[in-house]
Amino acid sequence: MDADDQTILGSLTLGGYDASRIIPNNLTFVLAPNNERDLAVDLIGLEASTSTRTHIDLLRRGNVNLYIDTTIAELYLPVEICLAFEEAFGLQYDAATDLYLVNNTLHQTLLAQNPTVKFILGQKYRTDATVQITLPYAAFDLEASPPYRGLTSQTRYFPLRRGNETRQWVLGRTFLQEAYLTVDWERQNFSVSAIDWTFGKAPDILPIVSPKYGLISRVATKKKTLTSTAVIGIAVGAGFLFALIVCGIGWWFWRRRHNRKLEAIKAKYEAEVAAAAANKMDPSKPEEPPSSPIREGEGESSGAEGRMVFPKAELPGSSTMHCESNWSARDKGAITVNEADGTERQIYEMPGDMPVPQEAGGRELSEKESMVVRERRYNGVDPTGGPDVPPTTQDGSCRPAPISALDVSMVSGRLPTDNSLPMTPRIPRNGAFLEVSDTFFLLPPYRAHEVRLGEADDEAVSPISPLEGSTDMSRRRFSYES
Repeated sequence: MDADDQTILGSLTLGGYDASRIIPNNLTFVLAPNNERDLAVDLIGLEASTSTRTHIDLLRRGNVNLYIDTTIAELYLPVEICLAFEEAFGLQYDAATDLYLVNNTLHQTLLAQNPTVKFILGQKYRTDATVQITLPYAAFDLEASPPYRGLTSQTRYFPLRRGNETRQWVLGRTFLQEAYLTVDWERQNFSVSAIDWTFGKAPDILPIVSPKYGLISRVATKKKTLTSTAVIGIAVGAGFLFALIVCGIGWWFWRRRHNRKLEAIKAKYEAEVAAAAANKMDPSKPEEPPSSPIREGEGESSGAEGRMVFPKAELPGSSTMHCESNWSARDKGAITVNEADGTERQIYEMPGDMPVPQEAGGRELSEKESMVVRERRYNGVDPTGGPDVPPTTQDGSCRPAPISALDVSMVSGRLPTDNSLPMTPRIPRNGAFLEVSDTFFLLPPYRAHEVRLGEADDEAVSPISPLEGSTDMSRRRFSYES
């Protein structure tokens, strides 16, 4: 393009656009479904203006859909619109070349009128927004060189061509001299903007980001709505976390209290140990004797409660040794009496009563019953024998009468000559120490007698049985035999 001796080159940017070359608008066109005519726009209005006339309507028909094609140089418009251009600018159509040729006279007239053509573009049935692209006469002042369209010499022409069919209606490079086309093939849209002819403006190249990458950034910044399942999961997790925190705080307080108790117990134990060690290391401090259950000073007039004292358990103070009457002086002198020391440890007991011994049926066991119980304890019970009747079930009238002194008779007539008694303890002697005065109590030989029970005699033989071979029934001897 050459205007006022200033040449401005065309601009082509791949993957973006030059923001310094456009005048922004709010209209975005959607690509048409026809791949052959995808960059299609609707011609909403078309008017021209000259120095003598304004608002010349050139749109003689409606529903004009134009395709923007960069491979074509001219403007292909409907025939009605072409006739309107002829009337407005005085153009003449050359049928031989199918061009609107411009001679020098017409060229000077157009330069004097300085006409402008305004294209009002939009997209019907989608939006009411429009964009205006104004083309001055300089955009239409072109030259054709031979052999274009059969020309023989270089000739000026007006770049307007008649389109008889709708598929021929095109906006070519003549239109793009004053319009900036931005196409986003991935988003299936494009825009048409008027060119900013500010001279010396620095380029501002902006990229057109692919939706594959731009979608990620939009998804990252877009706030998503949580589903009910996610809300329930978050609520359950938050509740569990809260319960865990509460349990942790409770455990911490319990542990702190437990440690304090342990420290207190440890300090108390250490203090007791230290006090015991101090008392052990200090011998000057006497130990307090324990209290006695026997009260002292009960008869005092002071009225104070007496002190409890335990009596000492000691042996008799006299060291009398009992000797038999037939002992010699040598035997008596050979016995040495050993006594324990007088100082014995004190025995402390709590006050209490002796328990009352339990007796069988409120009476004492007889000697026979005692021997039976002892034999049962050590030898067991005869399984073949009859059932034993416990002492408590026996009648008290069957207890034998106590033995008097008249019922005891001497087995041997030899009596000791001294005053010693049979229960006096004697020192065992061997044959070397026997003396003439030593006497022995000889028991008669044991003779087992047959026990015969008669038909009418069912009672057991009494342990107090008469002497064998004696007819005197008043004289009886003591025996454990049954």
